[in-house]
Amino acid sequence: MCNLQKLNLAGNEIEHIPPWLGKKLKSLRVLILKGNKISSLQDVSKLKPLQDLTSLILLENPIVTLPHYFQFTIFHLRSLESLEGQPVTTQSRHEAFERFSLEEVQRLERDLEKKIMETEELKSKQTKFLEEIKNQDKLNKSLKEESMLQKQSCEELENNLNTKNELVSSYFTLL
Repeated sequence: MCNLQKLNLAGNEIEHIPPWLGKKLKSLRVLILKGNKISSLQDVSKLKPLQDLTSLILLENPIVTLPHYFQFTIFHLRSLESLEGQPVTTQSRHEAFERFSLEEVQRLERDLEKKIMETEELKSKQTKFLEEIKNQDKLNKSLKEESMLQKQSCEELENNLNTKNELVSSYFTLL
């Protein structure tokens, strides 16, 4: 399949483009995904490794209703000559590059990096909290065990006291 040049997956209720598609089908030139359920621009990004892709059809997918879908796709798939059966013009390519310039991409990458750091920080806090809960559980278990031992000791003392009271009582009865 690595030599496959045209792939028609129209009308298959596909929701996401699998990441392997862009990696395994390096020779793909024409991809038809018309009439599926693709709704995320992230799926278009998965096609970036397809350096020879010249024609893409995503009509009748929710993705085509997204703002800047056309420009986003042209910007990320630089080898496209035809999108939705329409030629990719120099003007549309220029508009796409203006809209999704390097600065925009860098800003998004910085935002993503920041979110990743925040996520890592939250994971670290979560780990600390889980460790604290684990330690608290150990302490609670230890306190319960100690309480049980004290209860047993108290019961033994009560039994001893009752025995001694009975002995004292019987002693006084004998006197």
